[in-house]
Amino acid sequence: MTLAINALTINTVLGAACILVMLALTLYAWSRQDNFTGGRLFSLLILCEAIEVAGYTLEIISPGPAMSLTASKIQYIGVFSVLLWFIFTLKFAGYGAIAERVGWFLAIVPTGIFALAVTNELHGLIWRDIHVLTTPAFNVFQAEYGPLFYVYFVYTVLLLGSGVGLLVRAHVRQWRLYRWQMILWLAGTLIPAAGQYATVFGWYLIDGLHPI
Repeated sequence: MTLAINALTINTVLGAACILVMLALTLYAWSRQDNFTGGRLFSLLILCEAIEVAGYTLEIISPGPAMSLTASKIQYIGVFSVLLWFIFTLKFAGYGAIAERVGWFLAIVPTGIFALAVTNELHGLIWRDIHVLTTPAFNVFQAEYGPLFYVYFVYTVLLLGSGVGLLVRAHVRQWRLYRWQMILWLAGTLIPAAGQYATVFGWYLIDGLHPI
């Protein structure tokens, strides 16, 4: 008996594996939240990322626009991931007092964007003209983006850029002491972010492999 493994199966399995790893990391971080600063925040961050990847995995196997739209709505939990990442990074960089003051204010944008994504059928401010591009490796949600999608895009880019800049500025003089923590944290941030932006613009660097 021969088991046929195609590119769609590989992408789906990789997505599922990422979800399981993230959930395990969430549980581990939550169990150790009292042992390091920002433990609960980090747990919530990884949980949001797991939900977002679940949305991408559902998109990969979506046969039609309805399921693909649902998958894309799930992915918009990622706007909270960016906010949680930014607040955690502020704390890691030594700006904990600022993080506490601006956190709730910054949450207004992702809350509004997520609500608009969930109710997109009523207004079309996030997506319009929705369809699915079917390929042998994965299915891709495609749409004409509405005006508020770009608010979401600019918001995430600003938070990521500001967080990276503050982190580097805070520890550049202590590079030898914190270099590995910074390298791992930045790599764990920028590589997934690059994958997400690649899906938005339709950039697929490795043929047959979903960027996520």
